[in-house]
Amino acid sequence: MWLSLGGRIDARAELWDGFGFGATTPGNQDAFLLSRAITHADLHVGSRVRFWVEAKTAQVLGRDALPGRRCAPGTASRRATTPAPGR
Repeated sequence: MWLSLGGRIDARAELWDGFGFGATTPGNQDAFLLSRAITHADLHVGSRVRFWVEAKTAQVLGRDALPGRRCAPGTASRRATTPAPGR
């Protein structure tokens, strides 16, 4: 019987400017960090039995603007519920 343990951690920084097919509207940029961690355990019991377990997590830190969103969260819903002038 034997046990093998392993894992991996990745991190990547991204800076977007003019995303949305090159639109140059003000505030159309963002900088954020993507991270991912993966761990695993591999247990062998004899020559015919094997157990494999894997866990992972992925995080985004500091991302303000999602693709398609050009304003702060909640701003669009306030605009949608504001009555039109003159009503």
